[in-house]
Amino acid sequence: MTSEEKKELAVRVDKFSKLIQRHVTKEVQRVLSEIDIVDTWNEFVEKEEKKKTRDHSPVRTKTPKKVASEPTKVAPKDSHKPKRPRTAFHWFKLSPDPDIKMLILKMKMQYAEQPVDRSEPSYQAKVFESLSEQQRNPFEALARLDKERFNSEMEMYKAGKFTPGEAAKQNKKKT
Repeated sequence: MTSEEKKELAVRVDKFSKLIQRHVTKEVQRVLSEIDIVDTWNEFVEKEEKKKTRDHSPVRTKTPKKVASEPTKVAPKDSHKPKRPRTAFHWFKLSPDPDIKMLILKMKMQYAEQPVDRSEPSYQAKVFESLSEQQRNPFEALARLDKERFNSEMEMYKAGKFTPGEAAKQNKKKT
């Protein structure tokens, strides 16, 4: 093929592709308008069905709550029981590392403008989830150590040998 034939062929292909694009665009617009009409019709039908199935019975009033003859007894909290272990996420939130604080602050600034949605995790949780496994390891190690502490204190507590102040002193002596 000569260069003139190649140019002519390129021009034909270009014209043909533009023609196809126009045709496809018109076809897509037609289909979208049909879909919109169908959606609108379906919404109308759903509303009419809801109107037909509405309950036309009189408004029900709330029944009064039953009063218990005896109040339920709650066991008093044992103040000498060991504190539960912290999770890796708790250790992450308490971290004094300035890089971690900066990550949390950046995420907080992103979410400061948005309304609070309690169904989604907090910005701190999102930062924690985004950490790599290597970045999470120190927090998970702290959580494991705290869980071991809790388990040993619970064994002492169940045996009746646990007092909150002494366990902390024993841990300091070991280190």
